[in-house]
Amino acid sequence: MRTFIAALFLTLAASPAFSQESEIVADRPGLADGSVTVGRGVAQLEAGVTREGDEELLTIPLLLRYGLTDRIELRLESDTFGISEDDNDIAPVALGFKWRFRDGDVPLSIIANVQPPSGGGILRTSEFETEARLVSDIALANDFSLTPNVGVHFVEGGEATAVFAASLEHPLGPLGAFIDFESRIADGDTSMIIDGGFAWVVRPDTQLDLSAGVDVTGDQYPDWFIGVGYSRRF
Repeated sequence: MRTFIAALFLTLAASPAFSQESEIVADRPGLADGSVTVGRGVAQLEAGVTREGDEELLTIPLLLRYGLTDRIELRLESDTFGISEDDNDIAPVALGFKWRFRDGDVPLSIIANVQPPSGGGILRTSEFETEARLVSDIALANDFSLTPNVGVHFVEGGEATAVFAASLEHPLGPLGAFIDFESRIADGDTSMIIDGGFAWVVRPDTQLDLSAGVDVTGDQYPDWFIGVGYSRRF
């Protein structure tokens, strides 16, 4: 799997990219994804290191994005590895797309993926999982912006889980500061996590980030997490 991911990224990075003047827009580090696509012929790497407190688990989240057109991108996503005191396991991999189908003051995109049974050890999944989200970016007063997400998550043979997330962002000097939440509701059970952090576009094609979050209620999220990340557009 590591060889496959490396080969895919090298292939995408070698693809011709169009000239860009705007800054990189990454879907990390917040819990809510935005509506912006990377653009035709552009490859984007978004990677990080996350420490989850309850299980003393270290993961390496990875998202590879490649623009088929200006409005449609392919996505490969995984936590890559789960490293703990007792195990070093391979995480499941999800394949999907983002389609930006509406522009304007309230742009809209659909993000969907499928995760086949994959991974190893305590991280291995035995059923197909799928998720689809409707996402947007809305400009508010005083340079604030809102990124709402609403979606549904399915595990084969299980009940559907409703997913809600939103991020509130504001520039803070050279940094973009944010606070956001994600909630999952299924079978009468509600889980929620909140987090906040900063993103710093150090160059037009490069972003660094820092975030941390805590579990509010339910059992679908870690008790707490802290993560750092790096995003690069090619």
